[in-house]
Amino acid sequence: MPIPAIKLYKDKLVYLKHMTVELRSAIFLNIIVYSTEENPVLVELNDPLASQIQQDILKSIDRHEKEYQDKVEKNRENGKKGGRPKSIQDAPPVVDSKHGALTAQKDPIEAQEPKQSKVVSMDLKQPTLDYELIETSWNNIAEKYEKFKIPKIAGMGDKRKKAIKARLAEFAGDGDIAFFFKQIELKIEESNHLKGVNDRGWVVNFDFICTASSLLKLLEGNYSNKDIRSEDQLKWDRVRKEVSY
Repeated sequence: MPIPAIKLYKDKLVYLKHMTVELRSAIFLNIIVYSTEENPVLVELNDPLASQIQQDILKSIDRHEKEYQDKVEKNRENGKKGGRPKSIQDAPPVVDSKHGALTAQKDPIEAQEPKQSKVVSMDLKQPTLDYELIETSWNNIAEKYEKFKIPKIAGMGDKRKKAIKARLAEFAGDGDIAFFFKQIELKIEESNHLKGVNDRGWVVNFDFICTASSLLKLLEGNYSNKDIRSEDQLKWDRVRKEVSY
């Protein structure tokens, strides 16, 4: 009869919160596989401390499974013979044939062989960003608003890669590049200011959205139109202010 549940002790689990998400995920996956499969294939952790903690957890799983199976067997025998079977603590000591000394009987749970398992390698590193998709996504926006002369980018240097990676982590936690740039596109759509209708003729560019404070203002709608007047009306209002006296 398979064990219906497993025990995980806090003294081992407390270490997991200090590990990377990848290591924690791999350990929990290994626990599930080890507990549910007869010939488990485990993910290799490539971390000595994490491997030791996992080994301790798997040993405790073996112990509890043995305890459970022994209990089931004892209950079965008890049903046949009657009476409660003696525990290992109640068993009489045995004589060591080599030294002639009295020793307690060895706990069969401690003596059991651990379950045989295989270990396979798995890359636990964070997936790399698709910088080509990021470049294409921005250039598609620039092309859509070509008449406003929003500049395309010709490449992604290290500085840009580092900056956009940080912005994606902040504002698209699951790394959804398409969603990230769709939000930017919508904000550009509803902002005349970002499309050059301002006193400097400035238009939004890729490096602008790579800046944390600027991107936050953009996404919060700070640059969105305050009214629904057309661009021509806004330009005319600006001209009237310049010539008024």
